[in-house]
Order: sequence, then C-alpha cells, then structure tokens
Amino acid sequence: MKKTGIALIVIAFAAFSGLFSGCDSNKGAQKANTTSKNDPVLLNFPGKVTVQKSEFEYVYQKNNGGWDKVKDHTPEQYREYLDLYINFKRKVLEAESLGLHETDAFTNEFEGYRKQLAQPYLVEKSVQEKLINEAYERSKELVSASHILIMVGPDAPAADTAKALAKANALRDSVVNHGKSFAEMAQKYSEDPSAKQNKGLLGYFGVFDMVYPFETGAYSTPVGQVSQPIRSGYGYHLISVNDRIKNTGKKTAAHLIIRVGAQYSAKTEDQADAKMKEIYNQLKQGANWDELCKKYSDDPNTAQKGGDLGNGRLIPEMEDLKRKLNKGEFSEPFKSAFGHHILKVTDMEPVKSFEEAKSEIKSRVARDARSTLSRDFLIARVKRDYNFKMNKETVAKLVKAIEDQKQESAYNRGFWRPVDSLHKSLYDLPVYTLGKGENAHTGTLQDFINHYTKTRKGYEAATVSQTTDKFMEAFIEDEMLAFEERQLPKKYREYRELIKEYRDGILL
Repeated sequence: MKKTGIALIVIAFAAFSGLFSGCDSNKGAQKANTTSKNDPVLLNFPGKVTVQKSEFEYVYQKNNGGWDKVKDHTPEQYREYLDLYINFKRKVLEAESLGLHETDAFTNEFEGYRKQLAQPYLVEKSVQEKLINEAYERSKELVSASHILIMVGPDAPAADTAKALAKANALRDSVVNHGKSFAEMAQKYSEDPSAKQNKGLLGYFGVFDMVYPFETGAYSTPVGQVSQPIRSGYGYHLISVNDRIKNTGKKTAAHLIIRVGAQYSAKTEDQADAKMKEIYNQLKQGANWDELCKKYSDDPNTAQKGGDLGNGRLIPEMEDLKRKLNKGEFSEPFKSAFGHHILKVTDMEPVKSFEEAKSEIKSRVARDARSTLSRDFLIARVKRDYNFKMNKETVAKLVKAIEDQKQESAYNRGFWRPVDSLHKSLYDLPVYTLGKGENAHTGTLQDFINHYTKTRKGYEAATVSQTTDKFMEAFIEDEMLAFEERQLPKKYREYRELIKEYRDGILL
C-alpha cells in the first residue's frame, strides 16, 4: 500500500516556542475563524489537506491538560506531540483513501454520535441556567400536598379540554368559596385512582419528584391554599398545599413488613399486630435489623437485602415517617394498605452545595420535561434571528387538497399519503423561509409530508385545518432545531473540533 506523504511548511521547529503565545483559557476556547496571517498552515498533506496552527494548538491543549497548563511547555514537548499527531493524521487519510468514510456503517455510527454531541448546544443557555438555579432552590424544601385530578389528554379536542377545565374550576370553587373538604372532594371526584384510598394525599415530595407543571404549582402555592387548575400531560390538577419544610437531606430507607392473608404466617390483623410488636421489642433490645428482615419480612424483594427501599419516594405514610427519622433510627409499628411495617432510615446524604449539585441538576433538567422551556426559547430565537416567515397560502392549498379528496379521516389519523398524479404540483411549494445568503433555507411541502409520514401521529375529532396546525407546529419545531444544528460548527469551535475528533476516531 502506498503511504501518504507529508511536508511541513513555513513554521520551523524553533518557532514552537511561539505556539500558544497570547492564548489563555478564555480566548483559546473562543477562537473560531482567524485570518491566515494569524493562523498559518502548519502541516500540508497531499491532496490539498492542511492543518492550521490553531487546529494543532487546540488538539494539543485538550490532550495535555488545557490552555493554562500548556503555555509553559517546552519546544521539545511540542515536537514530541507533533510526531504523534502527524502519524494520527496519516492514518486518517489512509482510511479515507480506502473509502471507509463513505460506508453505511461509518455514516450511521457518525450520525448517531453527531446527534448526541449536538444536544447540549441546542438549548437556550440563559433559560437553562435559570432552570438549574430554580431546581436547586426548590431542592432546599419538601412540600406536602394533596391533589384532585380531572383527566384530559394533551391532544384532546378543545371541547373536551374546556369541559375538564370547567369541572376543575367548579371543584375549586366548592372548596375555596363554599367550605367543602378538599379530602372529601378528592375522594369523590378525583380521577386519580389512588384518591379513593388516600383522599388525594401525596405526602412530602421534592424537586424532580413530580412532573414539572405540577411541581411548579406546588412550590408556587402558599401553605393552606388551593392552586388554580394546573395543566399537565395527565389533565388538570387542583393542588392543596398542606406543609412546607426544610429538606435535611436525601434519606435511604428500609422496611420490615408483615402481611395478612392465608398464604402468610399472620392470618388475621390481630396476629400481624402481635407479631410486629414482638419484632419491635426485639429491635429495642438491640436485635440485628438485617437478620430480623430475613426471618420475618413478607416482602420477597427486600427481605434478603435488609429491607432496602432505596432513596426514592415512598407511599405517603412512609414518607412522613422517613422525614422524622435520623440515620440508624427506626419507627414504631404502623399500618398501610399493604400491611404492617416498621421503617428504618439506613443512610442520609446532606443537601449538597450548589457547586456540588450543579452537574447532577443540569443532567436532570436536560432529561426532564422542563427542558422544553429552553428548547422553546431557542426555537423562538432562531425564528427571530433568521427572519422566519410562514407561507400560509401553501398551508391553505394543502388543507384544500385534503378536503377536496375527502381524505379528512385518514389525514387526521396520520394515515394519509400523497398521490403524485394529484399532489405533485404541491411538493415544491414553500412552507416557510429562513435565513439569507449562504444560510438561506426554504422548507417545502415535500419536507412537511416527509415529516408527517415519519411521525405517524393522529388527532381525533378535529378539522383538517386544526390538525394541520398541530402537525405544522411539530414540523416547524423540528426544522428550526435542525437548522440551528447545521449552524453549530460555524458558531462553536469546541463543537467543531469535537465532531472532527469523533469522526477521525470512528475511521480508525
């Protein structure tokens, strides 16, 4: 195999002492496109493949401890790394000469990584920071609340949504203005199946324990008051805030349970009560918790593991007790719908400082529904900055074509497919325009149809126009994110270099 040759041009090894001069951790990280005078070609490979000084500097600092650390490196250290870098680039070029970068396997793997790498950049940073700070402040408190749920789906027809909201408002009025008991109203009218037993009581919970709209409603409502109807993916909630307390830390709990039934040692409630009192007395006398769990607990999933329940939320009765117990302490026997219990707190992690918690909170915000707020702000900014314009005439022509064909039902349910003989003249019509110059982009009706076909989502009890509005909203959102993703290599040097690094790594 013919090896790829290489020539070093212009910059002699003595000049390496000038590398990184004038660069600091901030300026270096922000460098994007520099002029050829300030950023000369360092390496010149056959095939007009070049490596500029800034590219080598970036790779060098990243693999040697960062900008601040490499500023004091010697020319010998630069030369040693340059030899390794040359060999690496030669192998990449040889892989490309074999066409490895054109294979389906490479393309699929690279695209998967590229999508993952782009995600942290497809957020509105200022909104993300506000969400992180909000989550940390909420993490300092636990809220005890009850709720009433009136169910209605997120894509329900407007009439059904209005009906559910009216019912929620009427129930709130009964409690707030007419003295009705929230617990009784929850037990009678809430569409949460558990409300029949718990009367809507949710116990104590913290940040990230509930869906974001519910969490916000609970943390925003004063103790002793009932919220306005809060919309979530489940429907409308009325939230009655019972208490708010300081979060003393994340607690890990364990339990020992005695169940009642023909298949258990305790056949009656009295037998279970007596057995639990006996176990409780043994614990007070210093008996080993783990051994008692193995011997007596009727929970097959935890009995052999010391009754471990982890550090997540428990049923309300247990949450209330867990809040009161310190590490190593156990409760008196108590009863739930599942049986007779004793609860023990086995570990407690104190509340972290903001700096300690920030990384974890950032990750949870990104996975949580609240991340859509940051995404929505980003989409709005893209539309504003790139002069987004919607072509309503094209949308109207699509709606008319569907209605003329009498395809409303299939279209609304996501099953409609265009027919070239009938719809070909519509395909190239512009749905929207965005950007200008080299960034100019037009989204066509064919693009929308492709998105519609892949989504396969339908809406019932809606007109073609109403359904199209929903389909278009999802289409435009995805198109704006895709457009911004294409701009990332131009806007963020770190992303551009990371993409290059992953690409070359996959090739090798």
